Amino acid sequence: MIDISKSSPAPTPSPQKPLPKPSLNLLLALALAWVVYDTSYWTKLVPAVVVPAEVSAQVLFVTSESMSPGQGQASISMKVDEFCEKNGIERRRLEVGQDTSGAETWLQEMAEIGYGQAPSIVFRSKAGRLDCIPIPDSIDATISEIRSRT
Repeated sequence: MIDISKSSPAPTPSPQKPLPKPSLNLLLALALAWVVYDTSYWTKLVPAVVVPAEVSAQVLFVTSESMSPGQGQASISMKVDEFCEKNGIERRRLEVGQDTSGAETWLQEMAEIGYGQAPSIVFRSKAGRLDCIPIPDSIDATISEIRSRT
């Protein structure tokens, strides 16, 4: 029988290199990424559906000093904003006479119509049809008008 332990030298332990420690910045970045992912905050940063402006309906509120309090509330209502966002309607608000020279073409066209009839709502349907009415005195009436014309 052959004795293996006598014929081969004992293995010498090789010095082990310590693993590099991750930097604090990397750990903080990973923690932030996890919080953003876990809380679903990233869904607020990334739109769920991108609707091209050429295909979506648009609503322009043209406001003036002669508005009633109800018209003013309807023109800045969060409920109207949420309705428009939920239905893919692009919503803008301008004061009478506000410069639109650097704005999109559709906004310039709608402003030109609305400036002459302020305070008003100018609608552009998905088919491209323009319509203009006075701003209703209530938020619910404004939503009904937007729903029926876009």
